[in-house]
Amino acid sequence: MVMVSNTAYNGDFSNNPFNFKHYDFSYLCLLDGNRMIRSKPYQPKFDTSNSYSRCYMSLFTDLGRYHKDQDINISYSEYKDEYTLYAIDLAPNLSADGMHDSIYEIRIWLWIFALVRH
Repeated sequence: MVMVSNTAYNGDFSNNPFNFKHYDFSYLCLLDGNRMIRSKPYQPKFDTSNSYSRCYMSLFTDLGRYHKDQDINISYSEYKDEYTLYAIDLAPNLSADGMHDSIYEIRIWLWIFALVRH
């Protein structure tokens, strides 16, 4: 999942549509009915504390790149400044890079909370 500015999404050539921003959001979870997918929501802090390592690490684990000789070519600082992507493995057995058979239908609700500044 990524977030881009509305102007970039609508094709304004002065904005890069591949500049994925974090927009200072502070809470991300997926729900299947009453059950939270992932037992703990993502609660990054993109301020000076730079507490977003779990989100960054999920790119490696949930895309099947962790403990393999495959890089995503996004550094920790680039993740915060330009390439904030969120990966959540929805496979029933969490095998992002393996084969699986999904026999369950799930309906997902996405909750994102952002700090609004005026």
